[in-house]
Amino acid sequence: MTRVSLGGLVGGVAAVAAVCVATAAVLAVRIPVPRWDSVALAVALGVAGYHLQVNVRIAGQRLMFVWCHTAVAVALVLEPAPWVVLTTAVGIALATFGPRGPRPRVKAFYNTALFTVSATAAAAAYQALHPVLALNPWRTPAAVVVVMLLFSVIEDVGVQGVIAVASGRRFATIWRGGAGVRGMQLATDLILSVASGVAALAEPRLLVALPVVAFLLHMAHCNALVTRLDP
Repeated sequence: MTRVSLGGLVGGVAAVAAVCVATAAVLAVRIPVPRWDSVALAVALGVAGYHLQVNVRIAGQRLMFVWCHTAVAVALVLEPAPWVVLTTAVGIALATFGPRGPRPRVKAFYNTALFTVSATAAAAAYQALHPVLALNPWRTPAAVVVVMLLFSVIEDVGVQGVIAVASGRRFATIWRGGAGVRGMQLATDLILSVASGVAALAEPRLLVALPVVAFLLHMAHCNALVTRLDP
């Protein structure tokens, strides 16, 4: 069995992300430009969501919480699919390549590429799924749940994959090791994503409450992890 190198994995994901951005750019020029305040909001949430991160060490495990999923969920309901890809790529790139971005820079490069690929899959799925649910009054929350679950799965596979390659361990071993903790994180991500998408459609001014909601979810998550991991 051929082992994938770290450079090969990062380069492969980056190549897919480049194709996603190029395709989205071509499609974006063929459709009406969305409202610029929606574009600015999606980019700003991408930057803020990445920097609204907290590192916690529990029972010897270092856990990092970020809320970039919110930006994708809001973009999904406010923008055409190509613009979801573009605003996600720009927002995450600004956050990860900024002064407080990760070191070494290859992490920023990989994070941006992985988020872009994940957002592309989510945008395509949302565009395909939303008309199917047209007769359902809960179509937007239902669609956001489904596509953000897809987004999170791709993100998780990408993160655990690069950890496995960098450490030289098997992917299955890495993935199973923290599956329970990541499942809890997925649940909080989905709650915040759905709430953000619904708020963006119903009353955008409610989005100012997102930092408070994110903080409360984070504290609840940390308390649950302490109970789960500490003997």
